[in-house]
Amino acid sequence: MKIVIVGTSPIMIILAIALSKKNKVTLFEKRKNFGGAWSFFKYKSMYIHNKTNVIVPTKKSEEKHIKNIIKYLKKKFNLKIRRNKKIYKTVSKYKPKNIFIYDIHKIYDHLKKCNIKIINKNVTNISISKKKVFINNFEFDKVFIPTFIALKKVKIDKNFYYFNFKKIISKHLVLISKKKFLKEFYYMENFNNYFDRALLKRRKSLYLFTARIKKRFKHFKHKELIKLSNFGIEKKNLLLSKIFKYENCYRDDSQIKKLNNLNKFKKIKVVDTTQFVSSFKKLKFKAN
Repeated sequence: MKIVIVGTSPIMIILAIALSKKNKVTLFEKRKNFGGAWSFFKYKSMYIHNKTNVIVPTKKSEEKHIKNIIKYLKKKFNLKIRRNKKIYKTVSKYKPKNIFIYDIHKIYDHLKKCNIKIINKNVTNISISKKKVFINNFEFDKVFIPTFIALKKVKIDKNFYYFNFKKIISKHLVLISKKKFLKEFYYMENFNNYFDRALLKRRKSLYLFTARIKKRFKHFKHKELIKLSNFGIEKKNLLLSKIFKYENCYRDDSQIKKLNNLNKFKKIKVVDTTQFVSSFKKLKFKAN
């Protein structure tokens, strides 16, 4: 079967690799760099994430799935996974009992070894007949799409379905320092007046800080944000200071529900990519 998967978030890549064992799989990614909201950049020999996403359960019922996730990612991708022992602070009412840190980049290393075709094109329209799926003049048997795809229109036989979303540009500040400049933590929401959430990792002798800039401070430059936050990083220790932009096609609950209605058709499936643990559970990946 010829399958097309749109987007390269970790869940979509895991799905693509799993399906490629028995099918001919093609990936559509509009950006040059992979990962979507989980994207990364290379600094010297290190791959560093420039967003603040983490893999954690958001409710008690999801806790039991963490063991399977860890087992699967270790077995299939040889991921380095370690238990977090530092501060993890969230505004959510539910507080996860166990937090783990995942080296997600290895999933993308594994992708290079797979026989999966990659096409750098955006997907805004899909046409489906009784036998085939048509995307950007390419023909497939089935398509899998993520929740936050820039999809506007789907034609199924003679019927048209239209989908709305809101384009949001998020900005993240990334700092790489040779010296410690903050009390160590892993993840923190409501970090300060200027960042709504932040990650701090230590890689070898370096400190890697990533924080999402609050809406009203998105126009600030990186030097202003560093100064206002009183980080106190000496210039000689600051190896990198950069703001990364990311355009997201946001959908609210009603828009997501409308998009999910496409699941009633056999040739198109919407993959819930709103949260990693719940997505993994729904796709029923098993390590065995």
